[in-house]
Amino acid sequence: MKIPKWICIKCEQTFTRKWNAFRHCNNKHGAIFESVIHFREYLVNRPNSQSSLIPNNALNFNQLPYQQNQNFQDKRINPHTDTLSNPIDGYTSDEKLLYNIMNELAPMYKELEDLLSNMPEPNRRGILGGIVSQAICSDNPVVFMNTQLKTWRNATVCNRMISSSSVFFGFNEQATKEYLKMGIKR
Repeated sequence: MKIPKWICIKCEQTFTRKWNAFRHCNNKHGAIFESVIHFREYLVNRPNSQSSLIPNNALNFNQLPYQQNQNFQDKRINPHTDTLSNPIDGYTSDEKLLYNIMNELAPMYKELEDLLSNMPEPNRRGILGGIVSQAICSDNPVVFMNTQLKTWRNATVCNRMISSSSVFFGFNEQATKEYLKMGIKR
């Protein structure tokens, strides 16, 4: 199920496209377009109620006997109560979880930004975006981010060491790397 972007506050029907929401209001509510608001605005301003997005009379199994023995695959259906849970509640809990994880990662992200500050902007944003998305999708985002941070810290220190060595030898950095490779005792 796609994440809704718009909602009709008259009947709490959600939409992913604004024009669909306006068409709905035109057909169902007599063109009262003020009832269409952004979904985030709805989430912020809605009271803390557990009301369902589906009206109570919309799903009456006594009126629809052919549905009584069907096996529903919709995850919003609670198998213990045979009622629909509010999909907004699942969305808000996922959103809260995401922001909680991001709050934990924020200090490490800031340090990574500082470490990569000398890199060109598009490259830096691409690297940071990749690290954040991989961290959030990993089993333990904090450990993943710490590992990446340690790797980039070490890379930054190594680059500074090569830069210092190139000043000492009077070579450019690539020539210094080659010279240092030849000097490694195996």
